[in-house]
Parts: sequence; C-alpha cells; structure tokens
Amino acid sequence: MEINENLSKQNKLVHTREQAKIVLDILSEHSDLQKTNLEDGIILLIKGLNNPKLNNILHDYPSLMQEYNLANLLSGNIPVDTSSRQDVKTAGLLSCLQLIINLYFAILQKGYKDLILRKTELYNANEVIEEYNSLKLLISSVNSEDFINEIFHLIIEIVGVEYYEKFQKEVQITEFILESALGFKVDSYFEKHLDLMIWFPLVRMFLEAIFICFNEEITNN
Repeated sequence: MEINENLSKQNKLVHTREQAKIVLDILSEHSDLQKTNLEDGIILLIKGLNNPKLNNILHDYPSLMQEYNLANLLSGNIPVDTSSRQDVKTAGLLSCLQLIINLYFAILQKGYKDLILRKTELYNANEVIEEYNSLKLLISSVNSEDFINEIFHLIIEIVGVEYYEKFQKEVQITEFILESALGFKVDSYFEKHLDLMIWFPLVRMFLEAIFICFNEEITNN
C-alpha cells in the first residue's frame, strides 16, 4: 500500500526532556488505568489487522525471543513456518511495544519513577533494578522514529488513508486527547475507528517520552 510521503512523516508530539517528564508524570497518575489504555490499543491493532498467521506468531513469540536476537525479530528476518517477513516484523513490533509498556509500569509499581526521569538528587547509579536495565537495553536497540512510524503504518492499514486524512482535518490532536476524556463527540463517520485514533497519539507521546529520557541516559553514560 502506498502512503503519501507527507502523511507518513509524523511531527513529534514530544520534543524536549521537560515535555517528556510532563508526559510521564501524567501517565504515572492512575498508572493501572493508563497501562490498560496503552495495552488495549495493541489488542485493537491485532483485531483490526485480522491476520491469523500474525496471531500464531504472537502466540509463539516468547519462545522466539529466546532463540533470536531483537534486531532479527524486528526486521522479520527469521524463518517462521509459512509466515511472511512482514507478519514476523509486525509481531516483533507489537511484542516489543507490549514489553516496553510492561517494563515501564513495573518500574512505576516499584516506586522508581524518578529513576526514569533522571532527577539527579534521587538517582543512585549503583541501584540495580532488573526492569530498568531491561528497558534501557531494549530502548538502546530500537530506532524510535522507525518504531513509531511502523505503528503509524499499521494504523493506516486498518483505518485507510482517506479516513486518517479526514480525521486529521476534522480534529486537532491535542484538543482531541483532552476532550475525549470528557466524552468527545464526533461525526458518525469517525466512530468505527475512534478508539484506535484516540490510542495512537497516546502511545506516540508515551514512546517519544520514554525514548527521550532513556536515550539521554544512555548518551550520558
């Protein structure tokens, strides 16, 4: 499927470390609900793609992660029965996203949000937290722009270019995120994929904030 180049190049929603801290601070409030919201979007993607072969790969993914490295999994360059390279690549993307969400909220649950935000006065470089180290390693292995762009392409595959373009013209993203929590009303045309369109900017902000914080930490070490 061809996608207009201007459409595929998404402008970042989070640009600075200060903005990243604000996003992660917001997500740390009612963290169980926020985690559920992020995970629900993955379920919506899987349902929307309606691909049994993809579902089979996802089911077997824990064992694949033990056998192959992350780069090969995300590139799709591994032999998995009769599945296409794209199916393997998509499974890697969704599994990686699920893992990033799980690790981040596990860190929050243990009370180490400030470790991610790099508040110097609270950061203990000698502190060993398994989830933190795993998330740091994962982030260092993934290109953030490519990762988010792949999610965007999955969204387009489900909703279609025409729907997405009309939605972007109709709704201002930042206003929509705020108003959706208050019962945002849209034309019936947009209702079919509304939950997915709410989720996409949310997961983009989450990932952009995570990558900013962790890439800064990795660079400084």
